[in-house]
Formats: sequence, structure tokens, C-alpha cells
Amino acid sequence: MPVEYRRVDRDYLERYRTAPHRRTGDPAWELIFGDLLAGETLVIPYATDKDKRGKRIILGRWAKRSGITLDVTYNTEGHEIVVARAAGRGGAPPKARRRRRTARPDAE
Repeated sequence: MPVEYRRVDRDYLERYRTAPHRRTGDPAWELIFGDLLAGETLVIPYATDKDKRGKRIILGRWAKRSGITLDVTYNTEGHEIVVARAAGRGGAPPKARRRRRTARPDAE
């Protein structure tokens, strides 16, 4: 099966190569994160279940990166997420590694 190709100079490659862009945060979310770090309790409205899930994931990922724990509950009648920094708790402790059980030499 023939493969088509053509030779080009190095500039052709460099024209399309871009440095990876770091996403800048949404200013609205940055305000929310700042208020949560300050210990405020917030109510975040959502329109659909998909919107609720998306906002919950954003909050969870940010909390994990920040090393804090959030208390999150939902007001389903008002379509709201109620979120606050968990009092007296930091991030979740790392899970302990489980040791593999090995047979004891004296067990028979």
C-alpha cells in the first residue's frame, strides 16, 4: 500500500508547533475559591443535573489540589449547591498501603 508524503523544511514544523498553554482560571471561580479559603459558606445555583455534576467536579478537584476538605450538600428544591470548608479538617489523609499477606514459615 503506497504512502503519500512530501519533504518540507524545519520552518514548516516550527510554524505549527506551539508551546503548551496553561489554562487561566475563570475569574468567577477564583472568587469562589478565595471565599471558600476564607471560611465562607456559599450557595451556587445550577440549572440541570449535568451542570450540578460539572460544578461538583470543579469544586472537588480544586479542593484536592488545595489540600482542604469541603462540606457539600444540595438544596434540590432550589437547585442549589451549598458548600463550605470543613471545619477543623485539612485534606483527606493519604491512604495507607496494605501489606501483602504472606504465609508464615511456621504455619502448616
